[in-house]
Amino acid sequence: DLDLSGESGQIILANCSSCRLHHLNIYEVENGIQIGCCNNIVITENSLKNNTFGVRIDTSMDILFFHNTITQNKYGVFLVEYDMNITIQNNTLCHNKDTALVVIAAEHNRIVSNTISDNDRGIYFGETWMYRGEIDNVIVDNLIANNRYGIYCVYSDAMSKNNHFYHNRIIDNTYSAYDEF
Repeated sequence: DLDLSGESGQIILANCSSCRLHHLNIYEVENGIQIGCCNNIVITENSLKNNTFGVRIDTSMDILFFHNTITQNKYGVFLVEYDMNITIQNNTLCHNKDTALVVIAAEHNRIVSNTISDNDRGIYFGETWMYRGEIDNVIVDNLIANNRYGIYCVYSDAMSKNNHFYHNRIIDNTYSAYDEF
C-alpha cells in the first residue's frame, strides 16, 4: 500500500496496486500523474496545473478519480489503451490547451458529474490509427461548457459499442458535438 500527499514533482506508478494519491500539487512537468498497469488506485483532491498531461492512465483498472482540479495542461486526463472500470467523478477540468478528457480504447468506465469548461475540446472520445474500441462507457450528468468542441468523437466504428452519453449539460460551446468519421 502506498499513500502520497503534499507537494510533489511528477508521480509515476507502474505495476502497483492499492495506492492513494491525495492532496498533491503538481505543476510544470511532462506527466503530472502517470499510471501504467496498475489497479485499485484512488486519486482525490489534487491540483494538477501547467503540465503536458495532467493525468495519464494506460492499461489500468479499478481507479477512482474524484474531487481533483485539472487546469492549464495540454491534456487534462488521458485514458488510453484498455483502461477498465475507472470512475472519473466530481472533478473540474478547465482551461486545458488541447483537451480536458481523452478516452481512447477504454472499456467499462464512468465519467460522472464533472465540470468540463473553457478547453479547446471538452471530451475527445474515439480511436486513433493505433488504438481502437471503446466499449460500455457511460458519460452522464457532466457540465460541458464554453469549449470550442464540447464532445469530439473520432473514428468510432463497429469496434466501439454500447457507449452512453446522457443527461449532460452541453452549453455555450462553439460546436456542441462533432463526429469525425
